[in-house]
Amino acid sequence: MRPESASRPFAARGFALPRVIMPTDLDRVPDPLPSIARLPAGSAVILRDRGHPDRAGWAALLREATLAAGHLFLIANDPDLATAAMADGIHLAEADVGRVPPLGFTTAACHSLEAVRRAEIAGADAVLLSPVFPTASHPGGRVLGLQRARAIAAATVLPVYAMGGVTPAKAQLLGSGFAGFAAIAAFA
Repeated sequence: MRPESASRPFAARGFALPRVIMPTDLDRVPDPLPSIARLPAGSAVILRDRGHPDRAGWAALLREATLAAGHLFLIANDPDLATAAMADGIHLAEADVGRVPPLGFTTAACHSLEAVRRAEIAGADAVLLSPVFPTASHPGGRVLGLQRARAIAAATVLPVYAMGGVTPAKAQLLGSGFAGFAAIAAFA
């Protein structure tokens, strides 16, 4: 059971879980605004790009675009910017889970069952589990594979989003054990 989150279940706080989450990568997709317009209704967008020189400007643009489209908006690893941009929550890198407190709808990047367990204890609302499939951004890198990812998703009470090499076509292979999927280039 999620100690902190059990008392603040996501759905009870007035949100519905998105089926699709789109993290930004401004190097690979320099203008994510058209992609946001193509997302299914009720999706979520995560502003990553920690080192971007105009991250605050992008936060304002993405907040406006996600409000207009009816999507959730999260900011990765920066509670101050998330608060300033009136984001719906925060996304935590695996290394920040347990160090940065939950804020609104809180998702966590996880690459193992152990990381998922830390996210449960830290009060995350959902996890992005990766990489499920081989990915263009990390060619030749370690991959969980669908079977292992399914086992991890089945071992937690948290909603799990498959990420890494997931396309809308591959999302059909995931099955019912996932809350949805997260993808960067699939909507570019």
